[in-house]
Amino acid sequence: MKNTGIYIYSLFVILLAACTTTYTENTAQYPDTEGLNFENSTYYQSSLGECDTTGRGGVTADIKYLEPAVTEESDSQDAPKNLNNFIRGSVVKLINSFTDSTYIEADKRATTHIPEAYEAFANTYRDFKKDFPESTGCWAVELEGDTVMTTPKVVVYRLDQYSFTGGAHPNTHTGYYIFDRRNGRSKQINTFIRDSTELLRKVELAFRKHEKLPSKATLQEYGYFLPGNQFFLPANIAFSHKGMVFLYNPYEIAAYARGPIEFTIPYSEVEEMIRREQIF
Repeated sequence: MKNTGIYIYSLFVILLAACTTTYTENTAQYPDTEGLNFENSTYYQSSLGECDTTGRGGVTADIKYLEPAVTEESDSQDAPKNLNNFIRGSVVKLINSFTDSTYIEADKRATTHIPEAYEAFANTYRDFKKDFPESTGCWAVELEGDTVMTTPKVVVYRLDQYSFTGGAHPNTHTGYYIFDRRNGRSKQINTFIRDSTELLRKVELAFRKHEKLPSKATLQEYGYFLPGNQFFLPANIAFSHKGMVFLYNPYEIAAYARGPIEFTIPYSEVEEMIRREQIF
């Protein structure tokens, strides 16, 4: 049992790599649109720390995300800056969520800069090892980001997160984000929804079909979590070339072992419920 932690870590790194989708093929659309331009985009990549695979432990942070190109027009430079600040902030927030606040307060750059956030995270791990020297296994955070779809009006972006700091299993989370193509600012999904009541009904039907549930069965009896016994839309809703995407992360509507639940409803089925003219 000595190497259980490292085995769990290795297994889930492999699974995450296998399940993470790269969406770069969608980034070259509409290259002449002002604002966010992905035609000549590059990846920000950073691999910090090292995991000792012999079982003694270690602490790592692996970050990779697509950055929009900065165009020569001064009016357009704020757009990539705004999007990049949002993504970088998401990386720092993930790292800091496992960090002792004392280290964050000691170096304010840890609240805005990835290397400093990692160092505070590493210090927290070192403190843990001093208190529990017999503990094995690495602490690790990973984040990968890429576009899902670009149009003249919006950019749909996906962030896949992984973290393990001990315990029975790692944690994974996927977030979808929609940015205004012209200024790079995040937009709320409600901006694009015309009829939320009808959309909720449609999503529940699609959910039951995806999960292969009887039409009259209560979701609770199959182990799903429904606060107040009411079905609800997931926290992550986005748009792709195929339709409207709905994603329930682990623990959001079902147990961790069930994994993420994701499905797509074609635009033809939600046409009257969304403001498609604000997307395309």
